[in-house]
Amino acid sequence: MRSTEYEQREDGLYIKRSRAQLRDDSMYMDIAYRIADESHDHRRRVGAVLVLDGTIISYGWNGTPPGDDNECTHYRLYNSTHGLRLVGESKPTVIHAEMNALAKVFRSSLSAKGATMYCTDQACQSCALHLGQAQIKELVYARPYRVLDGVQHLHRQGVFVRDISGKVFQP
Repeated sequence: MRSTEYEQREDGLYIKRSRAQLRDDSMYMDIAYRIADESHDHRRRVGAVLVLDGTIISYGWNGTPPGDDNECTHYRLYNSTHGLRLVGESKPTVIHAEMNALAKVFRSSLSAKGATMYCTDQACQSCALHLGQAQIKELVYARPYRVLDGVQHLHRQGVFVRDISGKVFQP
């Protein structure tokens, strides 16, 4: 259960966590990083763990759909002011870790309603839309994403968003 006590620090608002919460946060994020190791995306390995009432109900990593090749990046030549550069971009067929975790839940008899998602990376807009629809209660992430649309959407949906250090997302 999430604590409701907060501490204002110079760089933002932080949730006060019990020793048990700190242990659980650390454990579930460690598992998310281990799951991320399964990804074939060499540019960015992302893992997600969905926890409900202290039990892992699903997990996922970013990758291509079954039957596709495991190459997640499309490379192209880009003509910049410094000459030709090889630029890698994620293929549009790559399924994000959060979506893979939700898909496993949707194929089961379980529900993500009220669950906490531990993810190595902050959610993008597309994943946030689905996480909100699945009615998760909390998103905990380790690495920030340069675009805040996803976490802003989750915040508007009433999902509690924080990073692994306990810093609460505030728009």
